[in-house]
Amino acid sequence: MQEADANRLLNEAEAMGYLRRDADTLQYYRRFGLNSYKQGRDRWYRKGDIDAWLESGKVNRHLD
Repeated sequence: MQEADANRLLNEAEAMGYLRRDADTLQYYRRFGLNSYKQGRDRWYRKGDIDAWLESGKVNRHLD
């Protein structure tokens, strides 16, 4: 079931809700590597791509 969830396509509004960001911020994220798919006027995001993109920016801080 996790694979099906990762392959789920989100439209622009759903992606904004998932990330809790506005359309301008999504456009900014696309410039920095967030994958999206365009079909006509519609833009789609694969949920797994969003999760992977978020993980790639993860910062590990070690407390000494």
